[in-house]
Amino acid sequence: MKKTICVIPVKDLENSKLRLSQILNDEQRKQFSVFMLKDVINTLEKVGKIKKIIITTPLKSQIDSDNYKKVEIIQDTVPNINKAIENAIKFCKRYEIDLILILPADIPLIKETDIEELFTSKEENNAQILIVPSNRGDGTNCLLFDADLKIKTHFGKKSFKIHKNKFNQRFRTHVLKLFRIGLDIDYKSDLKTLNTYSKIKKRASQRYIKKICPSL
Repeated sequence: MKKTICVIPVKDLENSKLRLSQILNDEQRKQFSVFMLKDVINTLEKVGKIKKIIITTPLKSQIDSDNYKKVEIIQDTVPNINKAIENAIKFCKRYEIDLILILPADIPLIKETDIEELFTSKEENNAQILIVPSNRGDGTNCLLFDADLKIKTHFGKKSFKIHKNKFNQRFRTHVLKLFRIGLDIDYKSDLKTLNTYSKIKKRASQRYIKKICPSL
């Protein structure tokens, strides 16, 4: 069994999900972001291949990790998400691991079977790097790669195209589309999808949105 560390970059929750500000107020956006992160962590905790979950964030105090076995929080105040991820990757390489998985904090529908599919697809396609694009096709919602690779990430606008082009030049790269991992919650339409998705047991983020936005 290959040992994997997952890295989750988390922004300042006080200023999270600004695109939803016409629907949710500041406190609601913060609480919603916390619930989504918990949903992601709860899923990752159940996956045996994932040995540790590294959360890199500018405010360590905003995340309660006491109830989790695998979570370790790194406080990193660098303003650039890609620099924070670079620092987290260096931290991961202190451990004896085979793979590094980078996931966002706002994919609350993710299931254990989705994560297993990542590992299976990477192995079956003999890939050094596996990329999952956002459902819109512009962003990058997952990177899974061999821990001995030296890579730089390019999260931000149109990151999927950038990652795909740059990684294809140097590594065996495979693209996998997965709906639940591809669904990051940024717009009202995403909230509606989250609110109505019924193929899994209701998540904390779903219950919260149902409570505060029953008309969605």
